[in-house]
Amino acid sequence: MVKRQKKVTDLVRSAYHEAGHAVMAYLLRQRFCSITIDPEKLDENIGGLIRLVHSRKQLKTIKFGGLGAQALVEKQIKLTLGGEVACGLFVGRKNWKLAEDDIQACLSLVYRLYDDDEEAFAYLNWLLLSVRNELNLPDNWGCVCAVAEALMKQKTISYRKAREIIRTAQDK
Repeated sequence: MVKRQKKVTDLVRSAYHEAGHAVMAYLLRQRFCSITIDPEKLDENIGGLIRLVHSRKQLKTIKFGGLGAQALVEKQIKLTLGGEVACGLFVGRKNWKLAEDDIQACLSLVYRLYDDDEEAFAYLNWLLLSVRNELNLPDNWGCVCAVAEALMKQKTISYRKAREIIRTAQDK
């Protein structure tokens, strides 16, 4: 079970948010270039960033409705939700206002699969619960904490380094 924190700085919140993205990417076997919470590498409106190997722009070129489209979209949505879910688990509550770009990306993707609002939101909620349950597993939560701690020290971590941190945390 996740130990909840009462008072959290923006740096810590950003570190857990980006660590959530990184651990979900690892669990989903999605490579990324790096993750950062370095203010010098970011604009003032965002606290962190994961640089994906396959960008969201590439997802737009996929023929939705074709074979494999739903699986690809599902992975991308879960990876995207991982940030705020991890942050919410750490703090004890979700703050979707701070993850507005992530939510917009998820909505854009889910509406490529479903035209009906009720069906789209049901699917998105199911994915949200799935991500929460995956990250809340003790082994996975230990990985999130390990990556967040490393991010707070180093500010930017490569995919290789994140993978090494996650594998080390899994071995504990």
